[in-house]
Amino acid sequence: MIPLFESKDVLPSNLGDFSYDWIIENEDPKYGFQTRYSRGASKVDLYLYDAGCLPIPQDVSDPIILSHFQSCIEEITLMAQSELYKEFEVGPIDGLEVISGIRKTTFLHWQFEYLVSDSSLTVDIGRQRSHLLLSSQRGCFSKIRFSYPAHDRDARIRDLYGLLQDWCNRIETI
Repeated sequence: MIPLFESKDVLPSNLGDFSYDWIIENEDPKYGFQTRYSRGASKVDLYLYDAGCLPIPQDVSDPIILSHFQSCIEEITLMAQSELYKEFEVGPIDGLEVISGIRKTTFLHWQFEYLVSDSSLTVDIGRQRSHLLLSSQRGCFSKIRFSYPAHDRDARIRDLYGLLQDWCNRIETI
């Protein structure tokens, strides 16, 4: 089951300027789904789930949300420690407010840069920048990972905000 959406057929074909690529529905409903949207070399993975943590508080400063965000960060740093990511550099944790319609949604936000060291890749994708965001929306964790070539930062930040506005608006109007 896809939280908040009746089926994968009702997922938007576009979010901001990004096009729908695929969806993975987890067998365990508490892990919801992961869907990917992309545009050129930029990609965004969206996760909507409850992780069995009901009720999920709305306030991102709540210990439940902060603890879950820290777990998400630890998953990524483990990938760096396993050398899947080379030259791993991290930024600070901060908040990002998104206004969509009349609603304001606050996301916890963390960004990092890395080189991918996966030998199965046949194309050199260069240095990447990723943003990890987490919020609570309509009783679900809303986790987003947005990745793009690091040299293209300024233009992609505008893309990220537009995508977040569209995502928040879609979730709130379901």
